[in-house]
Amino acid sequence: NKYSTAGKYINEKAYIDDCNVSGQNNFDENNSAGKENEKYAFKHPPNGYEQACKCNQNIKPPAAQKKKVDCNGIKTLLDESNGGKNRINGCNPKDQGAPYPGWDCKPSTFKDNQEGPCMPPRRQKLCINDLKVLTNTSSESDLKRAFINCAAKEIHFLWKKYKDDKKKEVTTGGKREETDKLQSQLETGKIPDDFKRIMFYTFGDYRDLCLGNDLGNAHDTKNISGTVTSILSTKNGGTEITPDNWWKKIEKEVWDGMLCALSYDIDEKTMDSNVLEKLMNPSYSNTYEIVKFSDNTTTLEDFAERHQFLRWYIEWSDEFCKERKKKENEVEKKCKNDYEGCSEKTKNGNTCRKACKDYEEYISNKKEEYEKQEKNFETEKRQNKRGYTDFSSENGSEYLKEKCFNDTCNCMDKVKSIDDYWKKPNKTGNWE
Repeated sequence: NKYSTAGKYINEKAYIDDCNVSGQNNFDENNSAGKENEKYAFKHPPNGYEQACKCNQNIKPPAAQKKKVDCNGIKTLLDESNGGKNRINGCNPKDQGAPYPGWDCKPSTFKDNQEGPCMPPRRQKLCINDLKVLTNTSSESDLKRAFINCAAKEIHFLWKKYKDDKKKEVTTGGKREETDKLQSQLETGKIPDDFKRIMFYTFGDYRDLCLGNDLGNAHDTKNISGTVTSILSTKNGGTEITPDNWWKKIEKEVWDGMLCALSYDIDEKTMDSNVLEKLMNPSYSNTYEIVKFSDNTTTLEDFAERHQFLRWYIEWSDEFCKERKKKENEVEKKCKNDYEGCSEKTKNGNTCRKACKDYEEYISNKKEEYEKQEKNFETEKRQNKRGYTDFSSENGSEYLKEKCFNDTCNCMDKVKSIDDYWKKPNKTGNWE
């Protein structure tokens, strides 16, 4: 009987055209065989939604595991250095052959004999040999490996120099204890802030070499960007890729290579798996996508994209404020707070005069370097060059105060307000 149930009656007599659209148009609970009708409009759960209605019972599939960074190649490379003492494929320890240089502000150092920039010692000693030996017929893979290896070797030797410099600063306690402290810091997943700044500066310089934005005029670096362009123009199935776009493809791997190098224990001469695990773990905020300084604003990508002169200007000021503080403290210690004693040749057994002279020689040289860079800052600002948009009304010292990492350039704040800033020690007033 076609009216034996309410569902059958609705199927026969009701207006159910709208139900036909949704497919929920069968109101007979049982099919012709007397079994449960899978298409019954009031079936629970609805036909086709059985799995969706069990969502609270579903087990979330495990997150895809990110591919672990392979540092074996970097380890093999760094094993050759004997704990940072020997050169690796044309890249030398930072103190090999001659003392670490000072800042180079000679116009001949720069393209077009540009006056104004000062090249950091770190950039002068940058490891580039793997890039120098590439030719126009080298592969894109060769090019990527050259950038990664150069960056890894550079960080390896810079970390060795950093630790050695820290030893020299130790006046009490053991030298080994000081380097142990640094290693212990890495083992907690924290890169010392002043060394992280060095890594940022270094990463930016490799990017500029790739993109052709490097300011240097040295014969061994000025052809690198041309080689990069040539290699990229003949690869990728004949489709040219710009150095900028290509760098974006490899920048994470370059940074990973730097973290691999930092995980290499120079004293033990082997890779420290604990440090490596921490540095590669995003939870410790050192990986490329999230690495920042403690101000939580300056990302690696943003900093690397700043104009090279502006990055070097910051690096110069960062170093200057740190060194000036050391020398001011030495004057304070040796002159017993009597800074006018700097003019006395015999006061305090000549130790005061010696500390003052050391300060005066240092500050005189740095004043000249600062004035050259400040003049260049003003010139490029008037020319509306990249990176100056938000600083059209500010001078160099104001830019440095705002853009330096974690207030590391605070001493520049007083350049304009203290008349004898470049003459007398202990006049910066920002050491509290």
